[in-house]
Amino acid sequence: MPSLRGLLRTPLRCLIAALACVTTQASPTQAQRPPAGAPEPVVFVFDLDDTLIRYLRPPETEAGLVLPREGDLFGYRYRVLDGVAEMLHSLLREVPGARIAFYSGGPRARNERILSELMLPDGRSAMEAAFLVLSKEETIQEVGDGHPAQNTGENARFRGHEKKDLRQFARDGVKLENVILIDDNLAWAHRGQEKNFLWLGSRPKFHQVRLGEGPQSAEEFVRDRNKLARARGLIDRALEKSRSDGIPISEALWRLQWLPNPAGGEPLYNEPLWTDAALYRRGAQAFHRANPKYRFTPAAPDGTQLGCVRDRIEALLAEALSRVPASP
Repeated sequence: MPSLRGLLRTPLRCLIAALACVTTQASPTQAQRPPAGAPEPVVFVFDLDDTLIRYLRPPETEAGLVLPREGDLFGYRYRVLDGVAEMLHSLLREVPGARIAFYSGGPRARNERILSELMLPDGRSAMEAAFLVLSKEETIQEVGDGHPAQNTGENARFRGHEKKDLRQFARDGVKLENVILIDDNLAWAHRGQEKNFLWLGSRPKFHQVRLGEGPQSAEEFVRDRNKLARARGLIDRALEKSRSDGIPISEALWRLQWLPNPAGGEPLYNEPLWTDAALYRRGAQAFHRANPKYRFTPAAPDGTQLGCVRDRIEALLAEALSRVPASP
């Protein structure tokens, strides 16, 4: 099987080239418009750690928005990742029937403090805008000899002992098929709820403020820093598929993300989605509509914002790739 680096090398160049000269101005046909009747509610449930925030690990710097704004929480401070406020605000503003919620394996006191200080462009805190907030106290513990890991067989990719049960969000007219968990860790998926999962990709070992600070390659840097923009574009694509095929959004996301394994067993992730320029572009445009100050993060190590600098970015990518050893 080809290495992940091999899969990403050429597509990411295409991604950067496609994004390099695109503006983030909204297309009048892209904004979600509510239908004539009342839409069914859709709940977007966000994980926190390595999805919306990341605790600062030495030698990571405190560049960007760091929470709490004063002091720490249980000895930690957290960087807010790129596009968080824009992601939440754009879903509430543009997706008919959208509600946002949070489900973190962290302690409730920490989660509520973070969400109370995380502000949306409309002036509300994430805590105020939330439909429901669940924490470690509400996770499902399946530990011990009498509780084998869930999600076996064809869903073994989602195996794990500690789970987030999305049935807790199926209330007030919300159907379970319309609850989507956005998370970096597949193991949190509860048995029978694998289709409700939007995977951000595994968390990086190091969160770079700019390329060259750590071991990430240019591909990993761009993917990690803009993963929420990609997820936002994927949500729009899933909503379109849901409408066109007459299927729930959870089913649409499953069909877009996962492919049957020819050898049988667990499904395979649809790898081209990691570097699909249209997803990143669409997400970045939605974020810009939510906050005109938002900028897509390129691979330029000096912080140059994305613009018509294709040759420069291509050269930086080529240089970075030349320093990355081939994967075994």
